[in-house]
Amino acid sequence: AAKNISLKIIAENFKAGESVTIGSIKEKGLIKNKKDKIKIVSGKFLRRKLTFKFVPISKPAEELIKKVGGVIIKKKK
Repeated sequence: AAKNISLKIIAENFKAGESVTIGSIKEKGLIKNKKDKIKIVSGKFLRRKLTFKFVPISKPAEELIKKVGGVIIKKKK
């Protein structure tokens, strides 16, 4: 199972304009086990425009990211 990380946690650890990737989440120590899988979930809090690259995101979180002008880049299937 993936470790859920809320947008609130992301907002507290990333500045506007930064890219949120699996690597940057791990670098900031937001997950303890570096082998854990990650999923971004809503948490109903995001005011910064961030770019999410190749990170699994829940539908409600995706809508909130887009609402504040953030960008989501998904892996090509």
